[in-house]
Amino acid sequence: MKIAFTICSTNYLPFAKALGDTFMQHNSDYAFSIVLIDTLPSGEVSFFEPHPIIEITKLGLPEFDEMNNKYNIFELSCALKPYVIEYFIRHNPSAEVIAYFDSDILVYNKLTLCEYALKKHPVTLTPHINISLDEDGHFPNEEILLKAGLFNAGFIAVNNSKEAKEFIGWWKKKLLTKCFNDTQKGLFVDQLWLSFVPVFFPSSCILNNPGYNVAYWNFQERDLSFSNTFTINNDHPLVFFHFSGYDINTPEIISKYQDRFSFENKPEFRPLFDEYRSRIIENLYHNFKDIKPAFGFIKEEIQPVKKNFFQKIFNK
Repeated sequence: MKIAFTICSTNYLPFAKALGDTFMQHNSDYAFSIVLIDTLPSGEVSFFEPHPIIEITKLGLPEFDEMNNKYNIFELSCALKPYVIEYFIRHNPSAEVIAYFDSDILVYNKLTLCEYALKKHPVTLTPHINISLDEDGHFPNEEILLKAGLFNAGFIAVNNSKEAKEFIGWWKKKLLTKCFNDTQKGLFVDQLWLSFVPVFFPSSCILNNPGYNVAYWNFQERDLSFSNTFTINNDHPLVFFHFSGYDINTPEIISKYQDRFSFENKPEFRPLFDEYRSRIIENLYHNFKDIKPAFGFIKEEIQPVKKNFFQKIFNK
């Protein structure tokens, strides 16, 4: 058995459906679920079929109340990842693969390489970049990525091995108390902790394949082309694309978190964004976008005296 899931609040259900639709189109041998950190909306749930929506309160996580009382919705959704992975393993002991995806992702191919890696490695991670960034004054730069984490937590996959369970246990402990979005204190939710994984769990796999987790942070090393299917660098199938920081209400901007690329210097990516925007709108985006999450501690964001560009990026 192979499992994939995302975690989101109700206002992100249109995004989660787009992810689920594209994921299952190419990976029909998986069970895909949407874990909802919210209460189910009335009268709309059937639209999201065939993807089951699992309310977080139905998972019976004893730590949920503690996390809900101190984390905002962004922090909470990050902190829950290893807890949900553990839940799926516990309830599906024959599972070979458990893969998490952020809801702002579309899938374009099978996870063949990831599955192959998990036959030998307990955890697969994707780095933000594979080659050094130019010192050109643009963002993000390598200093920002050092503070955000070497690996992107928008995707992570594990197998059902003893070492994978040890990793999950370690990550759970960290995120129970230290999943804050507070870069001034050296914390960036769940993601920064992943920088330790290759050291603490040396059997883990760093998945450098350029077709995985394509996003604004690695555009400088990845060129997109199309011939029957989307291909990266003329050689690698595009497996999934991460639309991090893209706002469908400002469709001319690739991501609010960067200033290095535009559709003028990366025009080949425009069809992906146009398709993504269309899918989200068709998935009842305007019905859901203003729904306030039922969970997550409401607190003031950290406001230092001078807020530089880096803090604008990572203090959402």
